[in-house]
Amino acid sequence: MSSSSTPIKSCLDILRRTDPRDTKKHLDGLATLLSNDTDVADELYQRVDVPLKVGEDDKADGRKFLLCEHNREGDSHRSPWSNEYFPPLDDANNNG
Repeated sequence: MSSSSTPIKSCLDILRRTDPRDTKKHLDGLATLLSNDTDVADELYQRVDVPLKVGEDDKADGRKFLLCEHNREGDSHRSPWSNEYFPPLDDANNNG
Protein backbone atom coordinates (compact mmCIF):
# COMPACT_ATOMS: atom_id res chain seq x y z
CA MET A 1 0.00 0.00 0.00
CA SER A 2 1.49 3.31 -1.07
CA SER A 3 1.73 6.34 1.17
CA SER A 4 -0.56 8.24 -1.22
CA SER A 5 -3.49 5.82 -0.82
CA THR A 6 -5.16 7.81 1.97
CA PRO A 7 -5.24 11.20 0.18
CA ILE A 8 -6.32 9.54 -3.08
CA LYS A 9 -9.09 7.58 -1.37
CA SER A 10 -10.26 10.74 0.40
CA CYS A 11 -10.31 12.73 -2.84
CA LEU A 12 -12.17 9.99 -4.70
CA ASP A 13 -14.66 9.80 -1.84
CA ILE A 14 -15.26 13.56 -2.11
CA LEU A 15 -15.66 13.38 -5.88
CA ARG A 16 -18.22 10.56 -5.57
CA ARG A 17 -20.39 12.89 -3.51
CA THR A 18 -20.28 15.87 -5.86
CA ASP A 19 -22.32 16.70 -8.93
CA PRO A 20 -20.81 14.90 -11.96
CA ARG A 21 -21.35 18.01 -14.08
CA ASP A 22 -18.77 19.80 -11.91
CA THR A 23 -16.17 17.01 -11.86
CA LYS A 24 -13.51 19.07 -13.64
CA LYS A 25 -13.91 22.03 -11.26
CA HIS A 26 -13.78 19.84 -8.16
CA LEU A 27 -10.87 17.78 -9.51
CA ASP A 28 -8.85 20.95 -10.16
CA GLY A 29 -9.67 22.21 -6.66
CA LEU A 30 -8.53 18.98 -5.03
CA ALA A 31 -5.35 18.96 -7.13
CA THR A 32 -4.65 22.51 -5.92
CA LEU A 33 -4.98 21.33 -2.33
CA LEU A 34 -2.54 18.53 -3.14
CA SER A 35 -0.05 20.86 -4.83
CA ASN A 36 2.63 19.98 -2.24
CA ASP A 37 2.66 16.41 -3.55
CA THR A 38 2.57 16.45 -7.35
CA ASP A 39 2.74 12.64 -7.52
CA VAL A 40 -0.54 12.36 -5.65
CA ALA A 41 -2.16 15.08 -7.76
CA ASP A 42 -0.98 13.35 -10.96
CA GLU A 43 -2.36 10.03 -9.73
CA LEU A 44 -5.69 11.68 -8.97
CA TYR A 45 -5.89 13.12 -12.51
CA GLN A 46 -5.11 9.66 -13.90
CA ARG A 47 -7.81 7.95 -11.86
CA VAL A 48 -10.70 10.36 -12.50
CA ASP A 49 -12.50 10.51 -15.83
CA VAL A 50 -13.66 14.00 -16.78
CA PRO A 51 -16.64 14.17 -19.18
CA LEU A 52 -15.83 15.35 -22.69
CA LYS A 53 -17.10 18.74 -23.77
CA VAL A 54 -18.57 19.58 -27.16
CA GLY A 55 -17.87 22.76 -29.13
CA GLU A 56 -19.79 24.25 -32.01
CA ASP A 57 -18.18 25.55 -35.20
CA ASP A 58 -20.03 28.71 -36.26
CA LYS A 59 -18.09 28.80 -39.53
CA ALA A 60 -19.25 25.29 -40.51
CA ASP A 61 -23.02 25.66 -40.07
CA GLY A 62 -22.84 24.97 -36.34
CA ARG A 63 -21.34 21.51 -36.69
CA LYS A 64 -20.24 20.06 -33.36
CA PHE A 65 -16.78 18.77 -32.41
CA LEU A 66 -15.12 17.38 -29.29
CA LEU A 67 -13.02 19.69 -27.14
CA CYS A 68 -10.03 17.61 -26.08
CA GLU A 69 -6.26 17.80 -25.58
CA HIS A 70 -5.59 16.66 -29.15
CA ASN A 71 -7.14 19.75 -30.72
CA ARG A 72 -6.27 22.26 -28.00
CA GLU A 73 -3.91 25.19 -28.27
CA GLY A 74 -3.84 27.28 -25.11
CA ASP A 75 -7.46 27.96 -24.19
CA SER A 76 -8.72 27.41 -27.76
CA HIS A 77 -9.75 24.29 -29.64
CA ARG A 78 -9.40 23.67 -33.39
CA SER A 79 -12.47 22.59 -35.30
CA PRO A 80 -11.90 19.75 -37.78
CA TRP A 81 -14.57 21.23 -40.02
CA SER A 82 -13.16 24.72 -40.67
CA ASN A 83 -9.62 24.36 -39.24
CA GLU A 84 -10.37 27.48 -37.17
CA TYR A 85 -9.74 27.87 -33.43
CA PHE A 86 -12.58 28.68 -31.04
CA PRO A 87 -12.16 31.13 -29.44
CA PRO A 88 -9.67 32.58 -31.96
CA LEU A 89 -6.01 32.38 -30.97
CA ASP A 90 -4.07 35.52 -30.01
CA ASP A 91 -1.29 36.63 -32.35
CA ALA A 92 1.15 35.85 -29.51
CA ASN A 93 0.10 32.18 -29.63
CA ASN A 94 0.46 32.01 -33.42
CA ASN A 95 4.06 33.25 -33.42
CA GLY A 96 5.40 30.10 -31.81
